[in-house]
Amino acid sequence: MIATHHDQSELTVLLGDSAGHFVEATDSPFNFGRSAFEVVLADLNQDGRLDALAAAGEGVRVMLGDGRGNFKPAPGSPFVTGSGVWRLAVADLNGDRKLDVITTNSESKSIGILLGQ
Repeated sequence: MIATHHDQSELTVLLGDSAGHFVEATDSPFNFGRSAFEVVLADLNQDGRLDALAAAGEGVRVMLGDGRGNFKPAPGSPFVTGSGVWRLAVADLNGDRKLDVITTNSESKSIGILLGQ
């Protein structure tokens, strides 16, 4: 389970203990930078581990997961897509079997597309 703290720009990761309870991940909460709004989990780098993406004001912030509930910033993050990034989605838009990111940019009144590499 993940939760953002918009006022503090943090991401808290809670891990299930198989008994219906949750325990905070070792290094949680993780600093997601300024204005982390919506967060999506997806395996962006195809390593079998979930990564975290956040719609964050000027673009998309990406944190790479280690499979144990810990995250570190991806090289090049944040990825600028427009102004006022509020929502995002992840899908393979161009059929290359790599996940791409789509954003809505409320202030620049546009849609941003980041093609996976």
